[in-house]
Amino acid sequence: LSDCKRIADSVEGKSGGTTVGATFTVIFILIEATLLLSQVAPFVHLFSAAVGSFNKLREDIDREPLIDGHTKSGLALPQAGVGFEFKDVSFKYPSRPEITVLDKISLSIPANKHTALVGLSGSGKSTIAGLVSRLYDPTEGQITFDGQDVRTLNARDLRSFMSLVQQEPSLLDRSLLENIAHGLINSSDPEHAQFKDILLGSDLAEVAADIRTGTDLMAAAEKRGPIVVEIAILAKRAATLADADQFIVALQQGYGTIVGSSGRLISGGQKQRIALARALVKNPAVLILDEATASLDSRSEQRIQRAINSITSGRTVITIAHRLATITAADNIICMHKGHILEQGTHSELMALGGTYANMVKMQTLGNMSETNNAPAGTDSISVSDRTSSDDIEKKSLYEDNIDAEKAELSATETPVRASGEEEEEEEELPVPPKSLWDLAKGYGPALRPHLLYILVAFIGSVCVGGAFSGEAVIFGNTVGSLNPCHSPSRIRNRGDFYGLMFFILAIIEFFANLVSWTGFGWVSEKVVYTVRVLSFRSLFEQDLQWHQSEGRTPALLLSYITRDGNALAGFSGSVVGTLFSITVNLIAAIILTHIIAWRIALVCLSLVPLLLGAGAGVATP
Repeated sequence: LSDCKRIADSVEGKSGGTTVGATFTVIFILIEATLLLSQVAPFVHLFSAAVGSFNKLREDIDREPLIDGHTKSGLALPQAGVGFEFKDVSFKYPSRPEITVLDKISLSIPANKHTALVGLSGSGKSTIAGLVSRLYDPTEGQITFDGQDVRTLNARDLRSFMSLVQQEPSLLDRSLLENIAHGLINSSDPEHAQFKDILLGSDLAEVAADIRTGTDLMAAAEKRGPIVVEIAILAKRAATLADADQFIVALQQGYGTIVGSSGRLISGGQKQRIALARALVKNPAVLILDEATASLDSRSEQRIQRAINSITSGRTVITIAHRLATITAADNIICMHKGHILEQGTHSELMALGGTYANMVKMQTLGNMSETNNAPAGTDSISVSDRTSSDDIEKKSLYEDNIDAEKAELSATETPVRASGEEEEEEEELPVPPKSLWDLAKGYGPALRPHLLYILVAFIGSVCVGGAFSGEAVIFGNTVGSLNPCHSPSRIRNRGDFYGLMFFILAIIEFFANLVSWTGFGWVSEKVVYTVRVLSFRSLFEQDLQWHQSEGRTPALLLSYITRDGNALAGFSGSVVGTLFSITVNLIAAIILTHIIAWRIALVCLSLVPLLLGAGAGVATP
C-alpha cells in the first residue's frame, strides 16, 4: 500500500518517489532471475556423476602397467639365439589366485628346434605360451630368453622376435593383403622399420582397391613406390609359405578381397592360413602355434600341417596341440598334467616309454580308426587331384559363404539388441568415489589448457547471454516509465522508437552470444572428452593381463570406462557449463541492478529466492 501511495504521489508530482517503471523493472528483473535460477537444480546431479566418473578414469589413466608393452625401457636384444629356459616356474592367474596353474616346472625350449606341449585341458600348455611372450610374469621362479631374465627385457622388443597363431585367429575387416602385411608392424628386422608409415597409412588400402578393379598386385604396388612393392613381395612370399597363395589368386579379387569382420567371409581353413601367413611375413625367430589346427576339418588341418612342416626349419617353434598326429615330427614333446611335467622326449622315445603320452596316442588312434570305419574310403590320404579339387570347392563356395554370413548377420541383429538390453538391466551401477568438485576441477584443468582461448570467448558469450535478461528488464521498465501522460506525444513516440531499437539490438546480441557460447563450449567439450576417451582407451591397452583379470573387470565394464563414464564427463561440459554460467551472471546482475534501482523492493523479492530454489530441487529429486 505504501508503494502504491508513493506511485500515486509521484504521478501527481507531490514527491520524487518511486516511478511505475522502477517498480516494474525490479519485479521483472527478479522474477526473470529467480525463474532461471530455479532451473539450476536439474543440473546438480551431473556434477556428482562427473566427479565420480572422472576420478575413475583418472585412476585408470595414471596407472602404470606391470608389463608395459609400449615403454622403451628394458634391455633390447640384437638377435635371438639361445632359446627359453624355465627354472622352477610357478604361476597363478590373477582372476583365480587359489588355483596353481604351473607348479615349479623346469624345462628348456632350445633355439631353432620344434618343441611341442601336449596334455589334457587345464594342464598349463597355453599358460607357457603366455609366459614366453610375457603376457604374464611368473608368480615364482625365472624365465630366461637368450640367457637374460625376460623381466629385464623390453617387452615390445621381446615380442618382436615372436609370432603367434591361435586356434581362433582374428582378422581385420580389410583386404587379404593388408591382413598379411599387418604382421610386419612389430618386427625385429631393422629393415622392416621403414614399412611402419606405409602400414599405418592408406597406401595398402589403395593398392587393394586397385586390385579389386582388376590391376595386378605388383602393378598396383609399383604405382606407390618401392617400399610398397617390397611389402607386397613379402606378403606374397608369406602367403606361399602358408599354402595360402593358391586360393588367394583364385579368388575373383585376389589379394584385394575383403575378409569381413573377424574374417567371416572366408572359410575356417582359409582364415587359419592367412593368420599363419601374417605370422610368417616378418620371418620371426620364434613361432608359437596355440591349437592352430584344433577347430579345422581333416583336409584343412593337413594343408595347415604341410605349411607348418615346411617352415619349422631354421626357427624356434612352440606348438600346443591336442591332436597328437600333428606333432610327431617335433624335436621334443613335453607331456603335461595339472601344471606338472610328466615326461618329455621325441615321439619314438615317448612311445617306447609307454607312459601317459603313449596312452594318449593310443586313445586318439582308436578314435581315428572308429571314424575311419564309418567314413568313405580314401579320406585318410589326400592326393594331388584331391588337393586341387578341394581348392576348387573352396573357390566355388566362397560366394555361398558370403551369402550365408550375411544371412547369419541379419538373423543375429535382433538378438544382440535384446541381449544388450538385458545386460544393461542386470549391470550394477558403478560406485561413485567420494571426491569433491575441486578435485574434478584440478584434474580437468590440464585437458582444458590447450583450449583457453575458445573457453574465454565462450565465457564472454555466456556473460552477454546472462546480462541480456537484466538488460531486457531495464529496457522494458524504462519503456513503461516513458509512457507517462504528462509527456508530449512526440516524446513518447521517440522514446518508444528508441526502446524498440534497443530491444532489437539486444535480440541480435543475445542471438550471437548464445551462438558463440554454445558453439565454444560444445567444441571444447568434444575435444576434451575425445582426449579423455583416447587416453582411457590407450591406458586400457597398455595394462597387463593381471590388471584386466582382477577385481571383477569384464569387457563390458572396461567399455563403460570409455562410453558411460565419458558421457557422464561430457555432462559437465558443453552447453551445461554455458547455461550455468549465464544463470549465475544473470543472478548477480539482477541483485546489483535491483539494489541500485529500488533496494526495498529488491529485499522483499529476494526473500522468494530460497523458496524457488527448493521447489526446483524438489522437482529434480526422484
